[in-house]
Formats: sequence, structure tokens, C-alpha cells
Amino acid sequence: MHELLDEDCADKENDEIALNSIRAILQDSNIRRTIDNTIGSIDEILSTNGFKPNCREKINQFKIEARAGKINNESFAEDHFELFIEKTKKTKESLIIIKCMKLLALASIAEENSSLMSSWNLVARAKFELGYYIGLTCPHKSLHAERARTVADKRLKKSARDYELLTNLMESLKPTKGWKTTHEASKTVGLALANIVIDEREIEFNTEEERSKIVNDHIQIVLNSIIENSDINKIYQAKPKKHSV
Repeated sequence: MHELLDEDCADKENDEIALNSIRAILQDSNIRRTIDNTIGSIDEILSTNGFKPNCREKINQFKIEARAGKINNESFAEDHFELFIEKTKKTKESLIIIKCMKLLALASIAEENSSLMSSWNLVARAKFELGYYIGLTCPHKSLHAERARTVADKRLKKSARDYELLTNLMESLKPTKGWKTTHEASKTVGLALANIVIDEREIEFNTEEERSKIVNDHIQIVLNSIIENSDINKIYQAKPKKHSV
């Protein structure tokens, strides 16, 4: 029992140490300065993205609208819904910045009326929206997306080439009386496909087992294609084409 009480007292002492640290941090914080710095950040970000920064002017206008009762829970719900259904990237970015500035306008009004907790809460929400905007417009993210598209295009072209190669081999290697079994087709075509891949990529093997693994993988790919791909299956089942002499 005494041990539990001692642990409880120790936790309270540690909590008090933590709270003292929190109080010291908050003493150095100034809500008005934080609002101003956030406004400056928006102007800087908009300027970087090629827009004329007029954040303070907009926020002053939103403060007038808020005092007139035009910015409220209902209007925020409408803004949120409009943002949710918007498909155009540029329009979505604009709506996010507008929402951010409206929150800062409300934060400023709260600060002017000594409602500091409300002001801090609104600033936190504004910074969340600003972070969302940065995530959408970040050039590094756009570059990453462009690289991803390039890789995807290359894979698509490679897949199309591999598919064409597979269909050609399935047809050209077909015996005069057609394929007897899927096992025969997959083994013959898979081996040919593997050899082409090995030659093109100049793959070197330390052991025959490594080469056999590659061949077996391609045999399995061909077998799966015959079973799962309707077009490949049609080629497999079709009668051999007659070639003119």
C-alpha cells in the first residue's frame, strides 16, 4: 500500500515538473505574434507559387464578414462540403487558403477579445489547413508524382511489349496440330520467353539452379496466363495458322 502511495506521489511530482516546463514554454508564446507569423507564411507561400499576396487585406475583410454573422458554423459546413466535392486541383487549393484565412480572421477577433484559448485553437486549425495546402502544392511532391508517372509509363510499355512477345511466341511455337496440353505450351513458351529475357538483360548466373529458377518462373507465368487470361487462352486453343510456302 505504501509503495503505491509513493509511486502516486512520484508521478504527481513528475507531472508538476512537466507542467512547469509547459508554463515556461507558453510564457514565450504570443498569440498575436503567432497569428502575424502565420499570415506572413501564407503570403510567402502564395508568392512562391506565383500569386500576389494580399492575405492581411483578405483577413480584414473576413473579420468584417464574421462580425456581421456571415462566417459561422453553417458557412464553414458549406465550405467544407464545397472543398470535399471539388475536383479541380487549383480550385481546391484556393478553397483551402480561403478557409485558412477565415480561421485566422476568427482567431484575430478572439485574441482582440481576450479569448486566448479559442484563438490558439483557431490558429492550430488554420495551420492544419496551411499544411494541407503546402502538401498539395509542394514542388518536391509534384516532382515525385511526375517520376512515379514516368516509372508507371515505362512499366506499362514493358508490360505491353512482354504481352505482345508472349502472344507471338504462343502462336509461332505452336505445333502443327496445336498444343496438346497447357503443360506443353507453358514449358515450351516459358523456356523461350526466359531465354529472350536472359539474353536481353545479359543476366549472368553463378549456378545452374539460378538459371532454372528464372526459367521455371517464366513457365509459371505462361501457365497462369493461359488459365487466367481469356485472350491468351483463345490463342492456346486456336488451330495453328496455315503459312503459305
